Amino acid sequence: MRVHGSRVVCVETCSCALVRGPSAVCVVSVVTRPGPLAVSAARPALSPRQEQVLLLLGDGLGLGEIAARLSISEWTVRTYRDEGRRRLGARTSAQAAVLVREQREQAR
Repeated sequence: MRVHGSRVVCVETCSCALVRGPSAVCVVSVVTRPGPLAVSAARPALSPRQEQVLLLLGDGLGLGEIAARLSISEWTVRTYRDEGRRRLGARTSAQAAVLVREQREQAR
């Protein structure tokens, strides 16, 4: 998954008949946010690690890649991801990544 402004693009490596070769990339879905996703001030803040995991997911890294980069288990990555999503009120990891990026931009 990659975050591009207000769009979240999910990609997958495949070997379907629509593309050439097994290493080609198919766009699985593009999610465009209809409007600003506000985060309530009443929600608890994310921990630095939850933020980091959600940002890395937004950069397109998988759970295993994040675990290796941060020297933690894949289950711990899932826990940070799920708790971060819960705290933000996001339905998906992609939505949570967008929210974290927006919060960081607003803080600047």
